[in-house]
Amino acid sequence: MGNLGNCYFYVGDYARAIDYNRQGLDLALRLRQKRAEGIRLGNLALAYSAIGNYKEALLHAERALQICVEVDDKRNESINRGYVAICHHNLGSYDEAIRNHNLSLAIAREYGMRSIEAYRVDAIGETYMTIGEYDRAEQQYAEALRITTEINTLPQQNFIRMKLGQLHLMQDRFTDGVSLLEAVVANPTPLVEDRARMLLGVGYLKLGRREAAILQFKAAREAAERILAKSELAYRASYSEALAFYGMLIASDASDAPPPDTILGIGASFSKAVRGCRDVGALTELTIPYSMLKLLDEQAIFRTLDIIIEGTENGSSNPAT
Repeated sequence: MGNLGNCYFYVGDYARAIDYNRQGLDLALRLRQKRAEGIRLGNLALAYSAIGNYKEALLHAERALQICVEVDDKRNESINRGYVAICHHNLGSYDEAIRNHNLSLAIAREYGMRSIEAYRVDAIGETYMTIGEYDRAEQQYAEALRITTEINTLPQQNFIRMKLGQLHLMQDRFTDGVSLLEAVVANPTPLVEDRARMLLGVGYLKLGRREAAILQFKAAREAAERILAKSELAYRASYSEALAFYGMLIASDASDAPPPDTILGIGASFSKAVRGCRDVGALTELTIPYSMLKLLDEQAIFRTLDIIIEGTENGSSNPAT
């Protein structure tokens, strides 16, 4: 049951992921399998985090952590300590997030769990970036990138390069950011390419390379459409698609008289994103790319997003019109 729940989690069907992991948890309780109980609780924590229910996620993560300590399961103790940290981060308890990430990191390093080590260092960097400590965030991302390069995990490498590139853009270090993002799109991995190309378009735009920016925004849209075609995290891909439309609009300097097909594309994509998030109970996922929005025309995008969400709530199939 739990394995099937994991499958549903990785295709973005969080409701079914929760359902099957609950069934797996019930079975583990009946059979008195403590280690399996801890694993299922951890999976539930991850699924609840994905839909933005961080308080419920924290309860499950803390229960999972307690069991892992009881049965001396160091690997899952480190993983679940990380889940606890992620919940605290998203609940705004940043000191607790960093403390728990560091405890998880210490276990990972003691037992040679390099992949978990990389995740924790990366997550600490994300917390520092969130609270505006960009220098410390950069140090953490650089360390995480070094580890993932050593253990040759390309998806992790690309994800960290993308975030480090985004950090550089936020610091107005556009050339450095573009260099990292170019490395990502040169050898792209699924579920990262759309955002990396979107950010690369922003970088080119900031450097005055409008034509190159438009090409990347178009490629970001195509990457998002490939994700949509596979129904993997479709609501997030729709949001990336909408951001790509915005990038093309701004890069073409057509803000005074935007092309009708671009406006329709923005509306349709944001509408799909909102409806998709609502369908899987993950409306808070729409906040993920907001830092990308801030690199573009934040106020114009937020105004349009408000109109689209209002139209979606009123049942309109094309809220942009």
